Amino acid sequence: MTATTRLNIGGLLLLALTLGNGCSKPTAGTLTLVPSGMNITGGAMRNKNGSVVFWGNGKLQSKVYLEKGPVTITIRAAGNVVDGAGPVVTVDLEARIVGKLAVADKQQKEYVITTTAQNSGTSILGMSFDNHVKKETGLKGRWLVVEAVSISQGG
Repeated sequence: MTATTRLNIGGLLLLALTLGNGCSKPTAGTLTLVPSGMNITGGAMRNKNGSVVFWGNGKLQSKVYLEKGPVTITIRAAGNVVDGAGPVVTVDLEARIVGKLAVADKQQKEYVITTTAQNSGTSILGMSFDNHVKKETGLKGRWLVVEAVSISQGG
């Protein structure tokens, strides 16, 4: 066996060990997402503290790995009520709506959705803010701040 053959076999063994370790199932627990690190579209901006402020229609999205079964999604958010209408956050997981949250407090508060992951694997978690309310006058000053997002599974 030449030195090159030993190097190739050793490299393949190291690659197999690395891939094997990288494919292990995640342990039960909580995944915390920083909103400013998520994919942002629409009328929003990232803050230095990691939060995202929406002033117009927009969406936050992130890929998450889930095991089939119960899921708890916690969103820490604040919003501004104008003309009696506060921000509404529509939460979707695995391309289905799992909850709608009425955010009616300027102070940060945790909003919790309990749902079920229908499949194991990588999914998309999305949160939409639709600032459109059918009123004759516009809703000036309505906004939403998403400070943190967490997903919990297992015990």
